[in-house]
Amino acid sequence: MSLTTEQTVEKYYASWNSGNIDSMREVLSKDLVFRGPMEQHDSSEDFISSCKKMAENPDFRQFKIQPVNCLVQGEEACYFYRLANGKAVPEVPMAEYFKIKAGKIQEIRLYFDARAFAG
Repeated sequence: MSLTTEQTVEKYYASWNSGNIDSMREVLSKDLVFRGPMEQHDSSEDFISSCKKMAENPDFRQFKIQPVNCLVQGEEACYFYRLANGKAVPEVPMAEYFKIKAGKIQEIRLYFDARAFAG
């Protein structure tokens, strides 16, 4: 039985917050399309590799996703959250759009002000 759209996204976020990046594979389509202000990926393996590199950074590792609100319609969802508790930059508001099919995330579009991460 496939997960609901909301369950799929929550499992994705739980993987990030727990630091168990490999477990994202359970909810990501192999041909995932990710688009964000700082990175783009066209497969789940490229995306996971990038997430692992971020998770290895001691400053970035401390960030946790703190949900604010979500809108779910069928196999699409938009989550609003704060990326918080990091030392490198202050709390960053973010929005993430998901397109899901059969319990797998097919597309992610991430929106935030990238200036928060400018060195």
